[in-house]
Amino acid sequence: MLVTVLKILFLLYTGMAELFLILMSNFGVDFGVHPLLRLLMFISIIGLPLYFLNFIIASILSFTIFTIIHYLGNKTPEGELSPQEKKVYIITGVSENGIGYFMAQKVLKLGATVILACRNVKKTQELIPNLIKETNNKNIHVLELDCSSMKSIGSFVKEFKSKFDTLDVLINNAGVNTINKTSEDGFELITAINYLSVYSLSILLLDMLKKSNGRIITTSSEAQGYIFDTNFDDWKTDITDSYGRSKLYVNMFTKELQNRLNSEGSKVSVFSFHPGVVFTEIWGKLFPKLIQILFLNYFWLRMRTPEEGASCGVFLSTNENVTKNGGEYFNRNKIFPVNQLAEDEKLRKELWNKTKKIHEKYFQ
Repeated sequence: MLVTVLKILFLLYTGMAELFLILMSNFGVDFGVHPLLRLLMFISIIGLPLYFLNFIIASILSFTIFTIIHYLGNKTPEGELSPQEKKVYIITGVSENGIGYFMAQKVLKLGATVILACRNVKKTQELIPNLIKETNNKNIHVLELDCSSMKSIGSFVKEFKSKFDTLDVLINNAGVNTINKTSEDGFELITAINYLSVYSLSILLLDMLKKSNGRIITTSSEAQGYIFDTNFDDWKTDITDSYGRSKLYVNMFTKELQNRLNSEGSKVSVFSFHPGVVFTEIWGKLFPKLIQILFLNYFWLRMRTPEEGASCGVFLSTNENVTKNGGEYFNRNKIFPVNQLAEDEKLRKELWNKTKKIHEKYFQ
């Protein structure tokens, strides 16, 4: 009886974890069409080994299968990365052991000059010695930027333009997933940071990016794929699924901005990407300690590391051939299916016009 109960619990527990990662598309488009991987996932989820083997052997076998899936699903090929000497980057949302940190690390290794745009200057400056040690590149600068504040965004852009003559790559990586909080400008906080700041920073820095034929890369999420309406309200109150909506808005903005740039003959390239389900400190903030102990260590084995999550952003920043795919949404260095709402030109223009009005209220 006890063995049967344990088998059922194990089946539910492991099945939930793997289904979670399937829903979040952690393995990319190619995962769904690879027969061997489909078979492994099928066996692991329905728990066939649990019914034909004893519990200990079944556990070992299941763990082995999960480990193989984790390796195959989370491994992102680097692709060809070109040297970045004399190129200037802005990266927002850089924290210790986060995606932004490893994007900065990788482009610094390629010779870039990197501006870390951050809310906590002192804390971010503490990262510089490690980055220099890891990359042998001292071209690192820290400028204050609070992506939830239009005033701070304006001050950041003014300060950046006073200190630097060129900008080659803007990586909008700052993001948040919180509940019922409001920015100082009165906007729902997730929308303010994850989307409105992306629009304003990109538009305010677009003149410099046009001169360098630069790139804009924004961290999105597969959560955008599970939103079924755009809900263009005033963004002043908490919205259902506001995190997924903010990422959908990012993908809509990416496509719309690229279309507008193409129509005027600009060579600026705009991309968004899904870093995967990455195990970062945000998970610890979302769940109580008991849940972390019971679940997060298990999920961690299936999640991408922050370094793995950073790979696609670096690829989009540095690969010479990817510019022909401007406006697209990527995962694991490949074009990834975007929410069909983002393909709707009428909706994209509606979002653009609404956001433009907000932007112009603060930046005449």
